[in-house]
Amino acid sequence: AVERRESFLRQGSGGKSAASSSDAYELTPRWSAYSLPAGVHPSSLVLVKDFWNAKLGQLTIHAGQAWADEAERGPQFTAFRADVPPAGGAAPPPDGAVAVYDFWNPNLRQLTFHTGGPRQGEERHSVQFYAYPADGGASPPQGTVAVYEYFNTKLRRVTAHPGGPWPDETRGAHDVLFHALPAEPPAPPPPSPPPPAPAGGACAACAASSAAAGSGSGREAQGEGEWEAEHEVEVFENERWSSVRSEWGSNHLMVTDPPHFCARLGASLGAKLEQVQCPAHRGWRAGEGWIKDRTPAARGGTDNEGWFYAQLFSSFDAALAQGKTNPSSRRMFCRRRRWYRRTSPLRADERRSSVESRHTLVVRSVPKELAVPGE
Repeated sequence: AVERRESFLRQGSGGKSAASSSDAYELTPRWSAYSLPAGVHPSSLVLVKDFWNAKLGQLTIHAGQAWADEAERGPQFTAFRADVPPAGGAAPPPDGAVAVYDFWNPNLRQLTFHTGGPRQGEERHSVQFYAYPADGGASPPQGTVAVYEYFNTKLRRVTAHPGGPWPDETRGAHDVLFHALPAEPPAPPPPSPPPPAPAGGACAACAASSAAAGSGSGREAQGEGEWEAEHEVEVFENERWSSVRSEWGSNHLMVTDPPHFCARLGASLGAKLEQVQCPAHRGWRAGEGWIKDRTPAARGGTDNEGWFYAQLFSSFDAALAQGKTNPSSRRMFCRRRRWYRRTSPLRADERRSSVESRHTLVVRSVPKELAVPGE
């Protein structure tokens, strides 16, 4: 059984049990701009994904490429690489991190992944990655996520991932296995809401929109200082692919993913488009609803339903900033589409009074063609 299992690993990973250096280095640009826990260098990070093993009939987690009989599902969390090259070029795991091994149970024909020694009937094999221990005495660093062990009652197999249980899962006997960083860097905090509007004048956000737009696409009403151009409010819709159910859906989003509907910077805008409010001093354009944007970037485009695709949600930020989106869903796990709705200014006697609460939901009031990508 051990020989068959070792052959199975060699066929799928090219003789490597841990992730290759390319898997680790691709994370460096995304994490280098964020505040990491003490002692952590971006070059030590590696992305851990979950895979569906059709031969064993179970989900596995590890870094690197799929092993034999596996199909990659998507990223789960970020850990510390196990294969630090002797020649340098990558930092070792931080102090206090412990090895996470893969274990093989020949009687149950099951792979498990956890720290420490083998459980009953298990054989310990290779180090897959490093993570923060669940029972190390000290609290895990801020910004990490707990990785739990679950038991899938339908598959009769153990699974491991962050967040709450997936369909047909219950919390396993060993609860928290270890702590790791999320699959994607945390989103920057949303901007502070603008101050209330001065008496008798336009609010600060509307005034800023007027200045950004310039005279080419809007004009100020004489005396009131209102910008009478049409504004767009944008919302991004997010979904994740489920390999188990072979479908896209917002119900497959992970705890580290952006919400179903969010602003450009990631702030939640509610569970439905109808919950997004119109900015203060403005009203929805008569006879129009939410519109799917099939040209969210200068190049690339979307599919027929307005979706564009990536392997990670964090990749969408770069795609929009660079002006190129991917319209193909092939080998992708995340998809997003942009909705927009046009507004018009209200007369002074129609203005809302809830300026601050409404402006927290304003995604972009500057026309799309004038907005700075990624703002």
